[in-house]
Amino acid sequence: MSAIAPAAPIRLGARSSSFLEFVAPLTSLAPFVTSGTFRGVPGPGPRGIYSTGHLPSEYRAAVTAETVDYVVYSYSTPIAWHDSVSGWSVPDVSYSVTTSRHQGKIRAALSVA
Repeated sequence: MSAIAPAAPIRLGARSSSFLEFVAPLTSLAPFVTSGTFRGVPGPGPRGIYSTGHLPSEYRAAVTAETVDYVVYSYSTPIAWHDSVSGWSVPDVSYSVTTSRHQGKIRAALSVA
């Protein structure tokens, strides 16, 4: 019996894609990538946990919880995550202009999801 290959990530444009194009991957928890450093990944990271990057310490336990099943990254920092028990979390944290743009797209997409 052969293993089922994981789904290929959906390719989106960090700048060129409307926030509406992010709704489908976020609601289905499907992986997405852009040509840059903005991506969504299902399942825990390579060592069973997600990278926390520059995420403030008060959010680190939440993003590394066993019930987290999807994380959206800008660079190496989680900017949103889905917990199978409590749903979506998008911390109100300020970063660079680029990451702020990524946060805006995710917030807008989740508001219509």
